[in-house]
Amino acid sequence: MGPRRQIANMFDRTRFTAAIAYFGSMAGTLFAAISIQSTLLTLLLVIVQLCASVWYGSSYIPFAQGLIKSTASTLLPL
Repeated sequence: MGPRRQIANMFDRTRFTAAIAYFGSMAGTLFAAISIQSTLLTLLLVIVQLCASVWYGSSYIPFAQGLIKSTASTLLPL
């Protein structure tokens, strides 16, 4: 695929939010771990990173995001 095409795909409409959430939580994790040294905040941001990574990866699999949405709404009825 190549790095240029990967970056172009990363900022596609379906992946933009997940990419921004992932990079933002990565920067936040580093900031919380190094500057603030808050264990709880660092752990929370690592969980956000994991969720954004799964959501981004699922955008490449047909119907995967819909499956995640329906599973989450079943398990976590709000």
